[in-house]
Amino acid sequence: MPVVIWLAVLACAIVMFKHRMKRFETVGIVFGEERRIAATVAGRIKSVNYNLFDKVNPGDIIAVVDTVLDRKSLELEIEAKQNLILAKIKQLQAQLEVTRDRMESQQAERKDDLNLTARRYYRDFDTAKLRAAELKTKIEPEKIRLKELELNIKIKELAAVSPTLTTQRKIEISYEREKLKTELEALAKEIEENEKLMLQAMDNQKLAEQRLEEFISDANQVINPSIAIALKPIEEEINVQYKAIEQLMVQSPELEIRSPFKGIVSDIRRSVGEAIVEREPILTIVEYEPAYIVAYVGEDQLGQVTENMKVEIYKKSYPPKIASAHVKQFGPVLELIPNRLWPNTNLPQWGRPVMIAIPEGMRDLLPGELVGIRGF
Repeated sequence: MPVVIWLAVLACAIVMFKHRMKRFETVGIVFGEERRIAATVAGRIKSVNYNLFDKVNPGDIIAVVDTVLDRKSLELEIEAKQNLILAKIKQLQAQLEVTRDRMESQQAERKDDLNLTARRYYRDFDTAKLRAAELKTKIEPEKIRLKELELNIKIKELAAVSPTLTTQRKIEISYEREKLKTELEALAKEIEENEKLMLQAMDNQKLAEQRLEEFISDANQVINPSIAIALKPIEEEINVQYKAIEQLMVQSPELEIRSPFKGIVSDIRRSVGEAIVEREPILTIVEYEPAYIVAYVGEDQLGQVTENMKVEIYKKSYPPKIASAHVKQFGPVLELIPNRLWPNTNLPQWGRPVMIAIPEGMRDLLPGELVGIRGF
């Protein structure tokens, strides 16, 4: 009888050993991408559009950074550049006039009246165009100042409700806010009036241009081709300068920061009104739907795991969840397994990482969650 029992135990051990050799079991970590969102330049945070644990979609504007800390300096810089360009335009226009006059004088005997009319049309057109450009250069710094006033008013409104302020300080802040509002209203009215003047100047420019084109196309009022050819480089240079003004107008001092993927705001480190340096994190986004699990196969199990091998994922929840998946990729080398997966925290473990795609039935897994992996 003892011999029979011993043989039976030995047979069971052999069967269990063979069964163990055919399958493996390990623990995996759900991997979700985490991204710290930062500005590429220094500035002041104008808005943070999401709260802690809010969901965001790819391309959503999650924060706006004002990249200009000193708006007065910006206004002075823009004004200086505009004045420099306008001076260049006036210089070119003067050169244009001198060149035109010199060439027209050579043909004054034959085309006296014609040249006088052409000069008047050109002068009217250049004057109208310059007037429109001057109004544009005046409006843009005013708009920048208007935005600055709006931001200062919002800051005062936020400061006024602070529970740490004294009554006297709240009264002072309220007075400063009303003073800013008065300045804002006056500036807004001035901008509105200047915009009306600019629209009128642009209409005058179009009218002058139309008259000039009608004059040029008139068969009885043909400008000598040699004059047009000689003046074309100067006129092109003038147009280049006008485009430089337009480029100066569209420069935005604000940086919009967008979400790189679908995720959840897991941490907010900076708030509205704070100054930040380049590459300083503002908030953190964690991937909303993790795509794969990373598990580690011990050295004694390497021969049991193959690429595209079918595995079983189980989650110890209530009720428990089990789903089938496949081994997607292998890591290139053995590496130290994260210590939270060590059976004994005093004995480091090494293994080869494998990537397993998360099946559809387990899309509710959280980044960092532990799940069981079993092979067949």
